[in-house]
Amino acid sequence: MEQDSARLTLLTASRKKAMLETLCAKEDVTSSQQVRQTIRDVIDEKTARVRLDPGQE
Repeated sequence: MEQDSARLTLLTASRKKAMLETLCAKEDVTSSQQVRQTIRDVIDEKTARVRLDPGQE
């Protein structure tokens, strides 16, 4: 786990927030946990692409 953290505030429609919370509850994770995992996945995907195809981005 990372040692430091920073706050990230997101604005989204109330309906989308409720949908996210419902979906997360089915997976037994919080919406914050899911958002953090999604951010990690995007970073991993993008940095892997850069390592595989330097100069393509």
